[in-house]
Amino acid sequence: MILFLPPLNLHQVARTTLQGLIQETTTDSKLLDQIARIYCKDSALMKDLIQHPGILQTTLVFLYQSGPAEIQMSLNYRLGHLSTSREILDPRNPPDSVATQPVSTLEADRDQTVYQTIQQMTVSEKIRFAMKADKTARSLLIKDPNKQVALAVVECPKMTEQEVESIARSRNVSEDVLRAISKKRDWLKNYTIVHALVSNPKTPVGIAVSLLPNLKTKDLNLLLKNRGVSEAIRTLASKILKARSKT
Repeated sequence: MILFLPPLNLHQVARTTLQGLIQETTTDSKLLDQIARIYCKDSALMKDLIQHPGILQTTLVFLYQSGPAEIQMSLNYRLGHLSTSREILDPRNPPDSVATQPVSTLEADRDQTVYQTIQQMTVSEKIRFAMKADKTARSLLIKDPNKQVALAVVECPKMTEQEVESIARSRNVSEDVLRAISKKRDWLKNYTIVHALVSNPKTPVGIAVSLLPNLKTKDLNLLLKNRGVSEAIRTLASKILKARSKT
């Protein structure tokens, strides 16, 4: 006797069944594509689906164009790396047309795409993404007006000391970010970071004062001429220099 099973109605199937299909490595690619097109706004399901070894390139492109901001950003780094613009990921564009574009154009497209995607994210999505973002995205998120988003970037394990130094010098970040950097002992072992914090007018005075004795004499002398820092910093720098001259 031959059994005829009714077709699977993906619109009514239980969530546990969907999760099982996504986790099963032998699930047909076309079925995965159908799931993606029906549940493309479900971030949790799509996060697992894009990791499936059998997922089609066209499915990934669809999710990049239609999925939640968090999924779009994840696909920036899975699909594009250095070439993440929507135009490049469009299957109608042959590889040769991309290869003829200048590198500077591709990078500009990438940066613009990252910016646009971040703008579409909710605060919670930005915070989660900040912990795994690449350098380009981190440079944007660190300036986010929401304090929790910017502080999440400081906690990103991918952050390099070179980036930290650049942030410590920036006048476009919040005092909260500079304060968070000053609490990282490992970063304060880097002299250039300490110097950047002390020299930045945005750094809270109390923090700058506590770090001031760590500066070299030549940098203290330069600080005396820096009208960008507060009078309190210059006064203390003068006192430290006088004390050093007596030893």
